[in-house]
Amino acid sequence: MKTRQLLTLLCLHFLLLLLVGCGTQAAASSSTNPDALHITRKPVDASGTSEKTVSEATKVQQIYKHIQSLPSMPTDQMCTMQAGPSYELVFSHAGTTLLTAKADSSGCGTVKLSDKDTRLADKAFWQLLQDA
Repeated sequence: MKTRQLLTLLCLHFLLLLLVGCGTQAAASSSTNPDALHITRKPVDASGTSEKTVSEATKVQQIYKHIQSLPSMPTDQMCTMQAGPSYELVFSHAGTTLLTAKADSSGCGTVKLSDKDTRLADKAFWQLLQDA
């Protein structure tokens, strides 16, 4: 009798874990379509910071998807000492922030998505950002 109850509880626990996992994945995939991008450009000398909001969804999603496709920054990457402006990129959907990224055109030119995720930007990324 006790074995049957234990087995039933284990099955219910496993089913609950499956349901919770499925719900999380569905919520994550529905939030991947930003409809706005707020760009803050900070020049090297920190004077003349400028801001711009891009609301053309196609352009916003093109930049967002391109960032996701950038390669990770190699740990042994050598970079130049050149200075350039940096950008804060805030992607949102219906007013809710989906991603805040830091793009730095100095040195190697990187896009930082989190403390543990830095990507190596390419010429196409900088062109998309300039055209936004």
